[in-house]
Amino acid sequence: MTTSMRLRATVVLIGTVASLLASAPAHSVGVNFGGVLYDVSVVETTYNSSSSLFQLPPSGSMPWWGSQANADFFAGEVFAALGEGSTAGYGPLFAYDFNASLAEVTGTLQDLSASGSVIDGTPAASASVIYAIATAPVPGPLPWFGAAAALGWSRRLKRRLSHR
Repeated sequence: MTTSMRLRATVVLIGTVASLLASAPAHSVGVNFGGVLYDVSVVETTYNSSSSLFQLPPSGSMPWWGSQANADFFAGEVFAALGEGSTAGYGPLFAYDFNASLAEVTGTLQDLSASGSVIDGTPAASASVIYAIATAPVPGPLPWFGAAAALGWSRRLKRRLSHR
């Protein structure tokens, strides 16, 4: 095997491994809502410092924003998978409303005990809270680059073999 072929094979291998690592979710749960599969994860922040998260996609990260029923649905789907939130015994807060006059965020918490009940939480906008956020997964460019490199390499190899 020549040096250039080894180099190409290494590039293809690295591209394949990197694309597999990039597509593995960190600590999230998949929730199908309205035909879109959302990756729900958590972030610890305050409403005041991250108000852009508290909107509907594409500008925000909360597809349940503005609807208590949707927040309850997501909290129920996630149940105990993301672990304990800011309130002991309960999951992360699925925020769905902001009361400007009280400077409070309203959201749904999932009881992690066997009962699985849902309660409302109302932390202050300045309080650091573990909020649930969601993203709709999109394919990254890395798998496409790896596939293009593999296709190009196989075409060159095929051309070389046909000329022999």
